[in-house]
Amino acid sequence: MIAIDGQKRFEDARQRFESVLASELLDDLAIFAKPDFFDEVPLYSRFSQVEFLESYGDVDSILIELALAYLQRVADAVRLRSRRFVAMTVTDCPDDEFLTPSIFVCNTSAREKLSTLQLQEPSAPFTRRIEQLVKQTKSGAGFQVMEDRSLSSEEVRVFVGFESPPRGILRLDFRIGRQQTPRTGQT
Repeated sequence: MIAIDGQKRFEDARQRFESVLASELLDDLAIFAKPDFFDEVPLYSRFSQVEFLESYGDVDSILIELALAYLQRVADAVRLRSRRFVAMTVTDCPDDEFLTPSIFVCNTSAREKLSTLQLQEPSAPFTRRIEQLVKQTKSGAGFQVMEDRSLSSEEVRVFVGFESPPRGILRLDFRIGRQQTPRTGQT
């Protein structure tokens, strides 16, 4: 962990963030369990909701850590028969604003529905910044970071997914040179 000294301080921040998730109706993970669920859901809607994190350290670092923990909860809580795509996303924002992580879930026909994504290795400065923040988290080594340029040539959306995903979840690089046999967490 980078921004928070000690596990107790992180747990305090995490518990306070749970109230933010509850206010956004994200405390019930069942919303992600619908077989036809396909959406990108921000973890908070107003910067004022996460200003309290300033007392714990670098807000962006803490938000990435909290978002990755939430991503893990979503992956663990929802099991479906279909192969799913589950990732954390962050879109480039002005320097004076906090990052706004989202959870991106596609429960059915992921390969078809996500065919317009242009996921590639990190090259943009924003993507490299997110990659650094992910690596600095306690679980960062278990995640893969890629950027999507399908929104526009200037706007970058960063995807963070599992390096070795749980069973039934596609890796971020499922479209890169592996279109016929995507890698999943299955052995």
